[in-house]
Amino acid sequence: PSAVTATELLEKLNDEDSKKMSEAEKQLEQLDGKLENINSALGKAEQQNRVKAEYEDVLKKLDLGEEVLNTCKTRLSSARESAAEIEQLVQRVSQSEEKLPKYDILTDLEASLKEGNTKLKDRDISLKNCKNHLKAGEERLQKLTAERESLADSGEIIIRLENERTTLTDRKTGLVKLVDDIGKYRADKQVYLKQLQYTEAVRKKAQQEEQLYNRMYDAFIGEQAGILAGQLQPDMPCPVCGSTVHPHKAEPSINAPTEQQLKKQKSALDKMREQADNEQAKTVTQKSELMALSSVIAEKLDGYGLEKDIEIASNKLNAETALLNTQLDAVGAMLEQEQKNLRRRQRLDREIPELTQKNKDLEATAGELKVEISKLEVLIKEQSRQLEEHRKELDFDSKAAAQAHCKQLKKRINDLKTAVEQAETAYKNQKEQMDRLTGTREQLKKQLETAEEIDEAQLTADKDRLAKEKTDLTRQRDEVNVRLSANQNTLGRLMAKQGECERLEKHYTLTKNLSETAGGNLSGKDKITLEAFVQMNYFDRIISRANTRFMVMSDGQYELVRRTTAENKTKQSGLDLDIIDHFNGSQRSVNTLSGGEAFKASLSLALGLSDEVQSNAGGVRLDTMFVDEGFGTLDDDSLKNAVNALQGLSEGDRLVGVISHVKELKEKIDRRIVITKDRLGGSKVEVIVN
Repeated sequence: PSAVTATELLEKLNDEDSKKMSEAEKQLEQLDGKLENINSALGKAEQQNRVKAEYEDVLKKLDLGEEVLNTCKTRLSSARESAAEIEQLVQRVSQSEEKLPKYDILTDLEASLKEGNTKLKDRDISLKNCKNHLKAGEERLQKLTAERESLADSGEIIIRLENERTTLTDRKTGLVKLVDDIGKYRADKQVYLKQLQYTEAVRKKAQQEEQLYNRMYDAFIGEQAGILAGQLQPDMPCPVCGSTVHPHKAEPSINAPTEQQLKKQKSALDKMREQADNEQAKTVTQKSELMALSSVIAEKLDGYGLEKDIEIASNKLNAETALLNTQLDAVGAMLEQEQKNLRRRQRLDREIPELTQKNKDLEATAGELKVEISKLEVLIKEQSRQLEEHRKELDFDSKAAAQAHCKQLKKRINDLKTAVEQAETAYKNQKEQMDRLTGTREQLKKQLETAEEIDEAQLTADKDRLAKEKTDLTRQRDEVNVRLSANQNTLGRLMAKQGECERLEKHYTLTKNLSETAGGNLSGKDKITLEAFVQMNYFDRIISRANTRFMVMSDGQYELVRRTTAENKTKQSGLDLDIIDHFNGSQRSVNTLSGGEAFKASLSLALGLSDEVQSNAGGVRLDTMFVDEGFGTLDDDSLKNAVNALQGLSEGDRLVGVISHVKELKEKIDRRIVITKDRLGGSKVEVIVN
């Protein structure tokens, strides 16, 4: 079926299910009313059952409560008979509390007596320690005084030993320096001998290179006709006769070198001669320095009274240096011991007066302790007498014991009073509970007499039957409700999809035209994409800037122009380049340019792109440009124009770097970085600034 037919079918099914839902809701409402009436009747029957059970429970509680009430009455009578005992206990507590302050006096006397005994014991110990320290101090004072007298000459001995060590150290320092000089002389002599051998080898190599160059030069001069013939090109004039036809060119010898090979060998010969001269100069310098060092060493050996011969003196220097080390060690050990003795004497100069004063202080302290001990003995005797008198007046050994006794009496009083109060409260509470139970019994009895009869079994059977009917009807209603909800959702989604399809159809039509326009696929139009259209705008600016240099490099012959027409309607267009030849007025593709002309065009476009980027990049500058090769394809005039254009760029703040092997270009550049290979597989960099 179509979408419209499905919509109508769903609407019809939904109307029928809605009517079924309404009918089921009415029947459920009627069943709920009947069930509510039955539940109300069952509630009344349940309430009657609870009242009967409660009435029987109250009768049992009344029987038990009567027995409890009699027991409470008996306990109350017994508790009231303890009033006389409470009065006696109160009187005893009052008598004990009156004596409590006297226990504080007893405690103070005991604490004071204990403190006095502690002080007396401490003072006895202090006096004994003081006497022991005084005896030890006097013995130490005698010992330190004797030691001080034995160290009286330490200062003079230290001065003598230091002078001796200085003399030995100075001689050792000079001899060690002399040994270093001899070691340097020997090392320099070995370097000189190796340099002498290397210089001779370089000189022989230079002679070999010179012989090779002379042979190549003789061969080159003898074979000039063959070399000139090898350089002739068809339709090019001969440099000797001027003819452009070369029917019988001379053949060069197989072993004849070219001019480039001869120049290369001449350069190698010049370098080898320069190296030989440098090595010879280095050899002369090393020999002069070695002789000067030998003279200095001889003078030092003579100053120390040694043989001037370096080899003989070397062994003696080592032996004497070892002897000086032994003597310095001995002097250092003696000096260290004497310095310890001096420091000990200085400490004794401080300790002896301090110890003397300390002994005097101990004698004074011992006298003071003897006086204090006598006073403490008298005070302790008097406090002991007072303590015995107070103890005779009190019943307990301490205030805590007396307070504990009072606490026990008070607890007994409170227990008796509490027993009376609890007995009265228990009797009162039980009497009130019996009265409440009696009232409750009468109310429940009246309710049972007036209650109506209810058939609880019949009501329960009716409730189960109606509940089953409600369950079946509810299940049927839920099934219809689920089907109705699903069909309503399906109908809503179907109608929404119909509207969305119409909207998407309109959107697709508009988007398709826009996509074909941006992609350059419109029928009957040039195949220009949106990206190419934007690039055409910037490409025109770059071409305009590039032509200012291309016209200069080509002497006004060529001008770049963007091709505006496509080769056919099926091919993408808009970014192809042509050139205008102002010499013959023609316009053709850039692919027709020669290698040199194409290089100039590429260089112009690169410079034009640089200018355009700087003008649109918001402060960004392209200050450096490197051009790699391409100059070898230019003739002399084109090369001159290209170099002039690059020099015009470098006159501002830009740095223009050219990477090339063209000799003529090297001569036109003032500042160059020349990189050459060496025989060890590396390379050498040379910076040239003219």
